[in-house]
Amino acid sequence: MSNLNDYKVKHLFLLVGENPLPNYIAARTLLENDGTV
Repeated sequence: MSNLNDYKVKHLFLLVGENPLPNYIAARTLLENDGTV
C-alpha cells in the first residue's frame, strides 16, 4: 500500500449522506493536520 501522506490535502469537500461515519473516516485519513472540511 502506498503512503497515505501522498494523498492528504489541505481542503476536503465531502458529500453528506445518511451515515456520517464514512465522512468522518475520510476526513481523519485525508486531511492534513491543519486542514478544513
